[in-house]
Amino acid sequence: MNNLARILLFIISTGTFFWVMRKIRDYQVQIDNMIYWVIFFLGLILISIFPNFIFYLSYLLSIDTPSNFVFICLIFFLMLKVFNLSLKISKLQYQLQKLTQIIVLKENFDGRK
Repeated sequence: MNNLARILLFIISTGTFFWVMRKIRDYQVQIDNMIYWVIFFLGLILISIFPNFIFYLSYLLSIDTPSNFVFICLIFFLMLKVFNLSLKISKLQYQLQKLTQIIVLKENFDGRK
């Protein structure tokens, strides 16, 4: 990785990390939803500081180029995030259904009086 790419990655990752931290500090998002992104951007910052670690891991895993290793890792972590969000959506849909049923039952019960 050339120096310009490392510097750009570091600046963009650090800026985005501080933006996420500001959103957490201003209570605009829930902390448990942002832990994933904080760890993600810290990882990008570490990659920009220590790029040889990626070269070493790609060599250990017999992956041709470090960029392929990075893409595989990113796809894997994003798929985990999508799966986690699918679980949350499913849970919210179930809760919405139960809440709707409770409201309908309460309205029908109050209407009989």
